[in-house]
Amino acid sequence: MLRTYTRAINKQQNFSGTLFRKETKAECINCPNDITPSFIRKNGMTLINIKNPEKQYPQVCFDYIHQNPVKAGLVKSAIG
Repeated sequence: MLRTYTRAINKQQNFSGTLFRKETKAECINCPNDITPSFIRKNGMTLINIKNPEKQYPQVCFDYIHQNPVKAGLVKSAIG
């Protein structure tokens, strides 16, 4: 995701290079068998496709990240 985001911003701003510090990296927080879980859309929400309740932590993180702007009053809804 960071790479895609960087490319989009660089293209939009006519920049090149990195946007993040060297220490910034993406890590899969739950990769069963080293496979990143897939994302699905359901009822207008993005969900991580993990059936095992013990492995729901990525969904909690995902929801937390996307709800922060709503809780801070920056946007009315996380769904746009």
